[in-house]
Amino acid sequence: MPLSTPDVWYRCDEASGNLIDQMGVYDATDNGTIGSTSGVISGARSFNGSTQYGRVTNPSIVNYAPLSVTLWCHLNSLSANTSLFGRWHANGPGGDLLGWLILVTVSGSAFFLCRDNVSGLVFYAETPTGLVTTGSTYHLAAKMDSGTSISIWVNGTKYTPSTSAFGAPYAGEDLSIGSGLNNSSIADPLNGWLDLIGAYSYDFSDADVATLWNGGAGFDPTAPAGVVIPVFMARARQMVA
Repeated sequence: MPLSTPDVWYRCDEASGNLIDQMGVYDATDNGTIGSTSGVISGARSFNGSTQYGRVTNPSIVNYAPLSVTLWCHLNSLSANTSLFGRWHANGPGGDLLGWLILVTVSGSAFFLCRDNVSGLVFYAETPTGLVTTGSTYHLAAKMDSGTSISIWVNGTKYTPSTSAFGAPYAGEDLSIGSGLNNSSIADPLNGWLDLIGAYSYDFSDADVATLWNGGAGFDPTAPAGVVIPVFMARARQMVA
């Protein structure tokens, strides 16, 4: 599957309201009046760390391995674990942790985890602590393949734990942006902003992640030509002209 065809893609350019899925299917409902700010490419959506998040009710995509996700994030504070994007239910049937989630821990580790619907175990990939800090912008990407490994990248650098076989993450959870979910409530919300959020039903290669990272400039595979010049670069070119 080419990189240009994600299952869902949120440019996060809206000034307010719902987060629009560029694939035209799964717009995320605005809960708490999500804000907006400047992002990596054009705009980003800003979250207040308490009441704001986006939600898609039980979409029929990004349920199973293989799965890959990508986003840009900027944290204003990190006083607790901070959930960014996922289908993760922190209090599912029987109190189980269900689904998959990409987050930043309170110790500054980028973290990708999923609960295996076959064994019931939770598998994860994480970076060293202190790698993600407040006040800086990061590209995070992660994947779980068809049953052998799980990986996470930060700004193009890959971190992979010891591989273990696993099956499919638990399906049937809502998709959340800017927080996790605990029953129907917001959980571990983000104080900061997100941009260029996407999910794919295939395994990212290192080359795919390098394309999305784009040396720190970002890449929007859903843009008409596949590439959008970042705002600061466009302005610089206008000044030179």
